[in-house]
Amino acid sequence: MCAGTSIDCTNLFTSFTGPNCCVNPSLINTFLDHEPQPSATKNVIHLSQMIREGTVSMFDYENQDENIRHYGQSTPPIYDMTSLPNELPLFVSYGGADALSDVKD
Repeated sequence: MCAGTSIDCTNLFTSFTGPNCCVNPSLINTFLDHEPQPSATKNVIHLSQMIREGTVSMFDYENQDENIRHYGQSTPPIYDMTSLPNELPLFVSYGGADALSDVKD
C-alpha cells in the first residue's frame, strides 16, 4: 500500500494511535517495511471503534438492527474484563508514552 509513489504513509501510525513522541522519523520507512501486518478490515475497524469509544467491547455494526441481530441489544456489549479467570496466562504491559494504553486501565 505504501509503496505507491502517490501514497504518503508518513503518518500511518499516528492515524491509528495518535502522536508518538518516541518514534524516530528517519526509521518510519523501516517500520513500514514490516508493519502493519495484514489484518482483516473488520479487525482494524473494531480496534478503531474501541480506541474511539474508550471501551473494550464487541464489534459495533453501526446499525441498530444488525447489533440486535448479533447481540440482542442495540449497542455492542462491553467485555467484562473481571470475568477473565485469574489462572489465565495473560501478560499486559504498557509504555510510559504509549498512546494505545492508559495506566488506569
